[in-house]
Amino acid sequence: MATVIAATLGLAGAIAQNWINIGPEASVVSPTVTVTVTQTLAAEASPDPSRMVPLESSIPSVSPSSTSAPDPAVFWQGSVVVGYSRKDLDSSPPAMAGDNDGDLSIISGDIYASDDATIAFLLGRKIKPGYGECYELSMASGLEQVSDATPGWYCIRTSEGRVVALNIRSLAGGTFSGDVTIWDHTGVFN
Repeated sequence: MATVIAATLGLAGAIAQNWINIGPEASVVSPTVTVTVTQTLAAEASPDPSRMVPLESSIPSVSPSSTSAPDPAVFWQGSVVVGYSRKDLDSSPPAMAGDNDGDLSIISGDIYASDDATIAFLLGRKIKPGYGECYELSMASGLEQVSDATPGWYCIRTSEGRVVALNIRSLAGGTFSGDVTIWDHTGVFN
C-alpha cells in the first residue's frame, strides 16, 4: 500500500507542477494539492476492485489557488457503439479506426484503451463526472485495460489528449453501447 501511495503522490506533484491556466494571459498558477487516502474492501471478487476507482477516491485533488480556466468546449457528444474494432474518439463523430489507430475496443468483456489512451472506471458512480474530475482520474488512475467491464461511468484520456466521460448503458455480444461527452482540449497537458 505504501508504494502505491508514494506513486500517487509523485504523479499529483507532476500534475500540480504542470497545471496551466489557459486564457489570453496564460500563466502558471500555484496549485494546492490535497491527498485523501481511503482503503475500500470489496466483498465480491468480480469485478476486480483493484482495476477501478472507488467513489471515495484515493486520487489527489489538484486545485489552482487562483481562478482556473473554464471547462473546454465540447468536441462531440452523443451515443457510441464499440466492439472489437477500435473506435477513434478523436474523430467527430467517433469512427472505426485503422489497425494502428483508435482509442477504445472491447474483447471478451474487457475494455482496452490503446495508442496511449487511458481509461478509469468510476465504481458506483450514478451521475456524470465533469471535465476536471475525468481529467484527474484518467491521468492518475487511467489504465490500459478494465477487466470484466460493467455498465457505469468511465473517464478516458484519448491518444490525442482529449478527455472523455463515457456512460456504458449495455454490454452484449462483444460490443457495448453508451453515451459520451468528449471535451476539445488537446496538446496542453501532453
